[in-house]
Amino acid sequence: MRKEIYVIVHQPLSNYTLDRFGLNQYLNNKITYLNILPLINLKAHQAYENSNIKKDNFLDFKSILSLFKFLNKNKKNFYYVNLTGKNFIGILIEIFFNFQGGIKFEIIQPSIPLIKKKNFNLNKKITFNKLKNKIKDIFQSIIYFLFCKKAKILFISNNFNLNKFKKNQSTLKINHLDFYNFHKNKKQNQTKEYFCFIDQEQENSFENKLFFKNSYIPRYLDRISKLLKNIENKTGLKVKIALHHRRGKIIPKEFEIFDCSIDNTIEIIKNSQFVLTHNSTALNFAIMAKKPINLIWLEEFSYRLSKYLTFKTLEQEIDCSIIKEKDNLEDLDFQRKINNAKYDKYIENYINFNQKISFEHPWKTIDKEIGRL
Repeated sequence: MRKEIYVIVHQPLSNYTLDRFGLNQYLNNKITYLNILPLINLKAHQAYENSNIKKDNFLDFKSILSLFKFLNKNKKNFYYVNLTGKNFIGILIEIFFNFQGGIKFEIIQPSIPLIKKKNFNLNKKITFNKLKNKIKDIFQSIIYFLFCKKAKILFISNNFNLNKFKKNQSTLKINHLDFYNFHKNKKQNQTKEYFCFIDQEQENSFENKLFFKNSYIPRYLDRISKLLKNIENKTGLKVKIALHHRRGKIIPKEFEIFDCSIDNTIEIIKNSQFVLTHNSTALNFAIMAKKPINLIWLEEFSYRLSKYLTFKTLEQEIDCSIIKEKDNLEDLDFQRKINNAKYDKYIENYINFNQKISFEHPWKTIDKEIGRL
């Protein structure tokens, strides 16, 4: 019997989200996507909205009234997942779905694991900002705990999380989307004379627009372009920039002197000599491709705990290099030999399973398994 599935998201449609949410897959169940980004941050939605990409089952809610009208429609024997975290709009939708008898599921597919902060000595800036945001986090967590029920089904994409959750709830395995896309790309590594910079639109990223009022990195593009040029001079290699998917076809003027591409990040990484970035989720591709990884640390990152922990986690897990903006490049080895054992362990823990499962898009598996229930 065909089931109804509701997916709460807070990102506009793009080639990236079409793939991430399975909208580019042929699925058997009736899946409706509820985009609440316009209600959370209308400016961020307008900045990234692409009028050229439309799907009838992807609904943008631009008013609370339109959302209430949708939620009040009769629904029976349906499933839902909230991919937006513990924000108030997402919590409100969950309360409605819970009241209407919906069955909640979760998708556990983390990008980069974060080691608990007790393992590190946090500087004063990070500690202060963490405490400042704690009250809001605690309040939202209490509301979430009181009004949102636990998921009955967990779809999990790696061994680390499977071992964490399998004793408490019904768990089903899915492929990590990065694992699927990397191995779907059949082109073999052909290491060429360039290095890769994975762009994150860091000067004012989607997340920054969503949660913060102003960009927190002055002159970011200018500083990074100068660093990339200096690394070119030091290594004798040219850089290829894998542009972030949210840039569309717009190349920042500071990057126009470099070779820039979009929508072929995996291939660029596979054929590079080494990889540079901050904490891009595309690092999973670099790890699977066994490329030397260099993380660029900027002083402004000191204000973000998640940045600090991500860098420290990766440094500990895969022995990657952390480069500070003012480091003497002559002292750095960008192509130092990788730690194969650590890379393999990282893949085994966070990107894959010990035992093979059907090789298919994660949303194909989710659709198939819910259809069986």
